Amino acid sequence: MILKAFLTSLIPWPFLLILNFLFFHLNAAEFSGLIFWYYLITVLGLLVFPVTKECFKNLKDGGYGLTKTLSLLGLFYVNWLGTSVNVMTFSGPSLSITLLLLLLGTNFLMKKENDLPDLMAQYSNHILKIEFLFLFFFCLYLCLYSLHPELYWGEKPMDFTIFNFSLRNETLPLNDPWFAGEPMKYYYWGYTFFTGLTKMTGASGELGYALSLATLPALMASSLYTLFLYLGKKRWLAFFGALLIPLASNFKAFSSIVFGDAKFDIYYFWSSTRVFKNMAFAEYPSWSFLFADLHPHVMSYPFVILLITCLIYGLHEVWPKFDIKKHKLFFLFHAISYGALLGINGWDFVIYGLFNGLFFLLTFQNLKRPKVWGMFFLVHLAGILLFLPMLLTLMGGVKTKWGPWLSDTNSLWAHFEHHGLWWLICFVMIFPVYFLHRKSLKWRVVLQSLGFRFFACSLIIGLLAEFFVFNDRVNTIFKVFNNIYIWGGIATVISLRYFKFYLRRNTLIPFAIGAIILINASVLGTIFNILAVTSYRPFGSRSYGLRGSAYLEKTSPGDFAVISWIKKNIKGTPVLLERYSHSFDHTATRISMHTGVPTYLGWDNHVYLRGRSWSAINQRKRDIDYIFNSNDPIKVYEMMRKKSIHFLVVGNLERKYYSHESLEKFKQYKDIFKPLVVKGATTLYGVGLYDEYLVNK
Repeated sequence: MILKAFLTSLIPWPFLLILNFLFFHLNAAEFSGLIFWYYLITVLGLLVFPVTKECFKNLKDGGYGLTKTLSLLGLFYVNWLGTSVNVMTFSGPSLSITLLLLLLGTNFLMKKENDLPDLMAQYSNHILKIEFLFLFFFCLYLCLYSLHPELYWGEKPMDFTIFNFSLRNETLPLNDPWFAGEPMKYYYWGYTFFTGLTKMTGASGELGYALSLATLPALMASSLYTLFLYLGKKRWLAFFGALLIPLASNFKAFSSIVFGDAKFDIYYFWSSTRVFKNMAFAEYPSWSFLFADLHPHVMSYPFVILLITCLIYGLHEVWPKFDIKKHKLFFLFHAISYGALLGINGWDFVIYGLFNGLFFLLTFQNLKRPKVWGMFFLVHLAGILLFLPMLLTLMGGVKTKWGPWLSDTNSLWAHFEHHGLWWLICFVMIFPVYFLHRKSLKWRVVLQSLGFRFFACSLIIGLLAEFFVFNDRVNTIFKVFNNIYIWGGIATVISLRYFKFYLRRNTLIPFAIGAIILINASVLGTIFNILAVTSYRPFGSRSYGLRGSAYLEKTSPGDFAVISWIKKNIKGTPVLLERYSHSFDHTATRISMHTGVPTYLGWDNHVYLRGRSWSAINQRKRDIDYIFNSNDPIKVYEMMRKKSIHFLVVGNLERKYYSHESLEKFKQYKDIFKPLVVKGATTLYGVGLYDEYLVNK
């Protein structure tokens, strides 16, 4: 068995090597980082497998599909707590020590019957399927990313800035890299997972970002396998469901090409998620993975599957006969899985608090069991307490607003375009069974079914999102219906169990064929999306690889030279000054974005949404305008020293907004504005004690 496992573990290495020649184009050092990343996540999963098996005794795969996701929670929770109280640091060596602590802890909690080699032998068939799913999705989305690696649009500038800033940073909680010197009132924990892995593997920021994007669908598929194996009891159903949800699209993506006149371009890809009114939109997993935006809602995908698994497993196996000695590990895992959403994506924390409560109420056998009510409440309260420092950090952000929505609501057709394919598949799978068994059907059984509970929760929460606003309309629709798409997918896969009825009655085979056609339509929409995204060439000729900043070498050689120099020569988190801008302007904050050096002011509206007042933001705008516009270099120098600004960039963007005469002062007074990099129209200046942040002074 050990030999078999060893030989199986060797398969990813040559496969990834071939893909490197075809798609990734990494050098030997970079490729070593990729391999280290892949095997590190595999080893992390194996370390917690015995504990996961002890926690989820009745999962058919021993919970192996959840191990990688759970290991990230365990590793980074311990390090996050230790760093927050200054016992540890958020660094590669400290994370390695945390990993050692995790190893010792799992050995302490492990029971003799859960010996790792024995578990691997016992669950070998499931392990092979899960590892195949992980490798398949990791390679698929890494290859797709390599066909459009440019980091510049959507919210990538924000995500890549936080990612690179976290790489430079060794303390937690994080400050705001777009409002230098002030704490960040934003759920940042998911970024620490992947920047932590980047630090441990020695990968660059660009490569770590790409590997993170490829890891998320792989983690989601692995977790889905465990969930569907428990719900459907069939390995083929679990495997198929784990493939379907991360690959499926919506009806709009399919119909715009097949029944409309859309073309395979970026506008078609973008419009497939813009089906709601008033600028509202909603994504779905395959679209998010293709878009390659390392945003909190994307990082949350595998963790919400983990939480849903804990919810359903707990309602069926734990809460009705809860025993603290027997189920203490489950209590901890469920609590940390819920509380983690507060740090990964605060919106999902709110949504799943509501979803879990509704799902619990719809599990009617719990209504007469006060003890079950109490334990279910306590596990969620424990989740909040475990992440209380994060909650206190976020509470200082934008004031929460909510109330009724008094404008136009979305049509039923808009909802059908977003997740209507799930409705159709469920209908053609379930209706024939209802028709054949309607006389013997017990409605209590229907109301207790998992499919009905997912449908009811989706309907209730969907109606709340339509008629109420939480903070703002766009995010309310986006975050809620992003999750409703996943719930619909889970209910659909569960409905596929009814295939067994069709195989016995030839007259109903057309319904099964109909379901297959609809499933293929959802996957075909994703193929259309892939063609649209990978054919988009915003900067001319096609570029391949995993270097998201490489396009700057051609489009902005001066900025590229400054970015390259900063990566090699500046350590820590000094403050950089460059031109501010409005949200979604990828030309602004470009130096901070690609280096992780915090800037004095980034995208104004995003900074506002992270808890800064407009008066403070506008004051920083005036400061920046004064520094660039003033003709008094001494006062500018003194102001920059007072504001602890160590570096200043003058490039094409700054020349667009400020006069040539006012910018010449930096060039003329070299004794106080030290030119460090000069390339074309772009110059990087050092100010004051800037040399304290140089690698080689």
